[in-house]
Parts: sequence; C-alpha cells; structure tokens
Amino acid sequence: MQSGEKELYNIYLRISRTEQNKPFRYRKNFDKFEDHTDYPYLKKLYMFFRKFPHIKKEEFFRAPYRVYDDNSEYYEIKFYTTPRAIKLYKMYNDQMEQQDIDSEEQWAACKGSILFIYSFCRDNKLTFEEYIHHTTGDVRTVLLHLRDRQIVPWSVYAIADLGDALKEYDKDFVEFTCGKNYLEKVDLWRSRYYNSTKTRLLCERSINNLRNTLTKN
Repeated sequence: MQSGEKELYNIYLRISRTEQNKPFRYRKNFDKFEDHTDYPYLKKLYMFFRKFPHIKKEEFFRAPYRVYDDNSEYYEIKFYTTPRAIKLYKMYNDQMEQQDIDSEEQWAACKGSILFIYSFCRDNKLTFEEYIHHTTGDVRTVLLHLRDRQIVPWSVYAIADLGDALKEYDKDFVEFTCGKNYLEKVDLWRSRYYNSTKTRLLCERSINNLRNTLTKN
C-alpha cells in the first residue's frame, strides 16, 4: 500500500469526523488494509487525485457536509467515487465564491492561495509581478490557476488588477478557457475586493511581506 494512499485515507477520516463534530484518530496500522472493504474506493480516489491534482482533497471530502449543511449524515468513502461527489465539489466552490469576502473561510482560502502563488514564484524564480504575466502555452498561468481553483481572486488583486491582465484576450477565449460569464465575475470580484474591510488589508500585507522574501532570493 502506497504512503499517499495512507495519507489520503487519514484526510478522509479527519474530515468525515470533524464535519460531524466528532473526535477522530489517525489510522496508523494499515496492515492487510488491501483486504478492507474501503480499499478499492481509496485506490480509485488516489488515482483520481493524481489525475486531477488541482482538486483540493480536503474541500472535496468536506463538500457534501457544507452544501447540505447537515452533519448528521455520514458519507462513506464509496460516495466520493461517484459523479454526485464531483457535482457537490463544484457546488461547494460556487458557494465559497458567494461568501462574504471578509469571512474567516475566505481569509483562510486567501492565505492558502497566497502561499501557492509564493511557492510557484519561488520555484520558477519569478517576482509576483512577473507571475501575473507568466504564460503556460498561450494562456496566462494566473488564469489557469484561477480556473482550476488553485488560487482565489483576492490574492491576485493584492498584486495587480485581474481585469487588466485579461485585456489581451477576447471574451470568447476567456469564456472558453474559464467558463461562461467569467469577465462579469471578474468585475464583481474587483468590486468586492475594494469594498473589503479585512481581507484586502491582510492580503496586501501578506503579499508585501513575501515580496521582500522573493526579492532577497
């Protein structure tokens, strides 16, 4: 049994228990776990996350509990191998987009997003400003990261105006790459960001602190 499978199973255990407000314990002994009824589904999920690395494991397991807002139902690991689980993950991300930008959940997402951008810049020897203009193929990398939900828009606005970064693309291209009405979303994000009383300040402060670190490296 691979170490990544063990790690994934423990993420599943932790999320499924904490979302029900129950204590949990990491599984340490995986002897003969290949004979466990959960293992075929775990193996399938492990391959799924390897194929789609942009999908966040914790949020994927958390999605049904948050969408239905009912912690009385327990979702077995088998459930997460179904198309319904993928649909709920998308619904959960859509809900997150509608949340108050100054909520604790949004700030937590923003912190993870900033660290993702920082790691990408460090590994590719880029400044934050260069990251906005970096391309993967013919598409700006920041756009792909947003599309795959690896980052949230607030962390981008702390560096540069996202709308300006998309001006070089026509509407059809943006919607083909990121989905229908994406440019309208960008306008809404800009308004929400500049009306923020908390997350905007925290994002800009974090980016400025990390900018100095990138400059030194």
